[in-house]
Amino acid sequence: MDLLETIKSKITQSNERSISFYEYMNLALYDPTYGYYSRAKKKVGKDGDFYTSSSVGPVFGEVLGDIFADMLQTLTPEEPLYLVEFGGGTGGLMADILEEWKRKSPGLIERIRLVMIEKSSYHRALQEQKLRAFPVQWLDSWESLCFSASGIRGIIYSNELLDAFPVYITEWTGTEWVEIRVAWNEEERRLEEVRSKLAHAELESYLGNEDIHIPKKQGFRVEINLDAGKWVEAISEGFTHGYLVTIDYGFLRPELYIPARSNGTLMCYRQHIASDDPLVDPGEKDITTHLNFSFLIEKGEETNLNQLGYYNQSQFLINGGILSKLQSHDETDPFQGIVSKRNRTIRQLIMPGGMGETFKVLVQGKGEVNRQVLGLKQQGWV
Repeated sequence: MDLLETIKSKITQSNERSISFYEYMNLALYDPTYGYYSRAKKKVGKDGDFYTSSSVGPVFGEVLGDIFADMLQTLTPEEPLYLVEFGGGTGGLMADILEEWKRKSPGLIERIRLVMIEKSSYHRALQEQKLRAFPVQWLDSWESLCFSASGIRGIIYSNELLDAFPVYITEWTGTEWVEIRVAWNEEERRLEEVRSKLAHAELESYLGNEDIHIPKKQGFRVEINLDAGKWVEAISEGFTHGYLVTIDYGFLRPELYIPARSNGTLMCYRQHIASDDPLVDPGEKDITTHLNFSFLIEKGEETNLNQLGYYNQSQFLINGGILSKLQSHDETDPFQGIVSKRNRTIRQLIMPGGMGETFKVLVQGKGEVNRQVLGLKQQGWV
């Protein structure tokens, strides 16, 4: 049974003859056999479907390495301290961070416990190959790490993780909120959207909390990423002291709920071509939505995980010293010269209109933490 048949089977077995978009997206991305992130397929880079900040070169990881080293050195030296990455893809970002530590702070590699939390066996194999020179431990869940330790201290980070968590989709009809679900159109032999009453109280509660910020425009869509909030809560429950760094697409409420985003923020990516139709070719493409960072900040504060900083990626990397990594040179070929290519990568990471503005960085802290560290301490362009 392929993925489309699995989805159809779920639909026909449902009393409503439809499934929530949450269930559909979960199958499309995470079905153990056919889901996009489960398949042995290159996803990142020129031969994949999209780029990430870490895939354009090692500089992104180098700056994070400098920032994380500074953060860890401000924490009280009680053992153990952890560096934990969620959903590390190929392992390239962690490798770039550790290579920077190897050059500048070699003692950290032996002193800090390095953990990758990865559910995909395909991505874990890639990570193990990439990180074979470093003492990294792999686990398939945060709960597994918390079970083996009596409170986690250190740094937990993710890069483009939460934007791919399954979401519910809701729509304002002009008089009430309804849920967008997924059904099968037998006559046209395709998946299609259907509208239904809100499925459960969590959706009503979320929309009630957001209501004052959302334009009451007929057809206005809101994606609800409940799992992102639950992820922050779970981190906070097992986290005793340190920093949580979340790098992803998203906005605070005033930017998220503008009329121009009345169709929501959901996008699909396949071979570097963007589309907004997730119901075609499930399992063959990435599906993402922008995060509601205001929601994540509030979820953290409810469990004493407090906001330390919220920046666009450009400002965060400048705070972390990325401009000091620019180098003068006399290379004549800007596309082949090593220094030229590196400088171009830095510009790509921080210049307005690109990755520097698209990605946001939320830094939250638990316990007594120093706010005057790299990344958080404001720096300018000069």
